[in-house]
Amino acid sequence: RLRIEQDVMQLYTDFQNSTNILGFSFATSDTKIDTGFVKKGTYPAQIDTLIFSAKPGAVFPPFEFNNNWYMSKLLDIQERPDSISGSQILIAYEGTGNENIKRTKEEAKAKIDSLFNALKKNPARFAEVAKQISDYPSAKEDGGDLKWFPDNNPNYEPFFNAGLSLKPNEMKVVDTRIGYSLFMLTNKSQPVKKVKAAVLVRAIEPSNQTFQDIYMQAST
Repeated sequence: RLRIEQDVMQLYTDFQNSTNILGFSFATSDTKIDTGFVKKGTYPAQIDTLIFSAKPGAVFPPFEFNNNWYMSKLLDIQERPDSISGSQILIAYEGTGNENIKRTKEEAKAKIDSLFNALKKNPARFAEVAKQISDYPSAKEDGGDLKWFPDNNPNYEPFFNAGLSLKPNEMKVVDTRIGYSLFMLTNKSQPVKKVKAAVLVRAIEPSNQTFQDIYMQAST
């Protein structure tokens, strides 16, 4: 047990000095903890209480809880909805995975900016325009409707982050891995307080020496 405690204290030093504390925590933690924004009640009770009553940047030294060591750092606090709904018009460019697209990135940006300027004055035409010109495969059928998507879904992260600052029918140009998208917010759930934290867990497990000692005592 003493060896584990010593290892944990060294790990805590590395944790504090890490330049990518989220990546370090995820790579070294015995239990993988959600690295996105989460609501109160997500973490074990003692961590939850500490983190939700602190300010960004607060670091919590190792402590024992339920046969584990925990250490954590609060990175950010935001008021965020649990889900957002919206639509997109995709303008792809060469190199984004569609071999039929020959336009350059600069041409795609100019086109999406032009669409933004035209549609922000008339958002009711969004679905109609999406069916006509969007490069997303399903747009001709669904008019670019993304439906409802949750927080912390990596596939929708650019749209979710864009939607945080938008009101219904407002739009924003989003740079994605498959091209430029004009995203229009439809609706979003009521924002709640969420935190983003790095949490590292180290399990308290008996060493081989401990097993051998117990075995010898039992044999005796």
